[in-house]
Amino acid sequence: MLLSILKEFPAAVKHKDDPYGPLHLILSGGIPTKRVGDIEVIDKASVQAPFPESKLDECKAFGDEWKAHRFTKAELAEEIERILAKIE
Repeated sequence: MLLSILKEFPAAVKHKDDPYGPLHLILSGGIPTKRVGDIEVIDKASVQAPFPESKLDECKAFGDEWKAHRFTKAELAEEIERILAKIE
């Protein structure tokens, strides 16, 4: 879902003051959605348990790099695609 958003709606991916940057979409353990009219939206009330604590330091490091604009949205999308291609 993050890759799709980065490619189709990059303006929706913001550099907010979130400790994990856009990884919060993944760290929630899934991205539950609900239908509101003609669109799907994230159902924050149904978000599952977060990632294991042991991985959160690395996720915070990513979030710091994200907030510092150390890479672009396009570069992030390319890296996600590269990683997914290796595991498919």
